[in-house]
Amino acid sequence: MTWVGDGATRTRDGLGWVSADGTRVYRPPTGKSSPFATTGVQANFESYSRKPVTGQRINRPWPPERNGIGAAMHAVVKGITCDQFDLTSYLPSDPACCALTLRLRIGLSDAPGADDFECHVCTPMWLAQTVADPTWGRHLMIVSEYDLAKIEGAIRRYVAACEGDNWGNIASKLARVFAWEFEDYVA
Repeated sequence: MTWVGDGATRTRDGLGWVSADGTRVYRPPTGKSSPFATTGVQANFESYSRKPVTGQRINRPWPPERNGIGAAMHAVVKGITCDQFDLTSYLPSDPACCALTLRLRIGLSDAPGADDFECHVCTPMWLAQTVADPTWGRHLMIVSEYDLAKIEGAIRRYVAACEGDNWGNIASKLARVFAWEFEDYVA
């Protein structure tokens, strides 16, 4: 409770705490598959800013709404990993019939830090052998065969094309094709 201070109230989901002024949020430890959650458990300590004139809370603690010269912000891939395999040495037994899930660290080109996104990658042959009934395909990249350089290139091109006035705008564009760790999160 020290992080959020006196007068803190529960978050809407009842699991965390929000400071009285709404600028600090604590989410308790939960299981998380992330290179930053080395024990498999992670708690979140979030801090936010308020707009000086309106007092409105800025939805993401970082970054500011625009960079110092008023230009649009740009996203970059800061890391691509896979919890299932070591990507530096992975080669499926049949590159034309495979599937894996990639973890992407995406942030701003001119700022530290990044958010976690996921992308499921599979081939048409894998789909034909695995999916018998109608199914949804959100956050799915279909490739003719496993070629990490081509997959990474397609991801980096999409991310580089995502720009906006603030991180929330950029993240919503990224979440159209990648699963975002904060999608549907309510403080």
